[in-house]
Amino acid sequence: MRGNPLHTIQQYMRKEVPDVSIAMARNAFPYGQKLSIRELDQVYGQKIVFRVVDTGGAFVNRGRSRIDICSENKSTSLDPVLNKVLTVQPIGEG
Repeated sequence: MRGNPLHTIQQYMRKEVPDVSIAMARNAFPYGQKLSIRELDQVYGQKIVFRVVDTGGAFVNRGRSRIDICSENKSTSLDPVLNKVLTVQPIGEG
């Protein structure tokens, strides 16, 4: 996390933060990379900016197959919208 505060998807939807913090494997994307997730853009009806800001043991050798999206609490982290197969795309590509 490098000492930076985490930004939740709920804060982003309330327009309190510029992006949503996510965690992935170290080799998936560079630290700080901005990403989009088209399925979540469709569900929420707007472009959401995600940023890679953390890694951890759960991501070792997982590449891009595992992502944790920062949410406000355990209850919101269990939202089925956030826990399905998602397509992660670097912003500025494709």
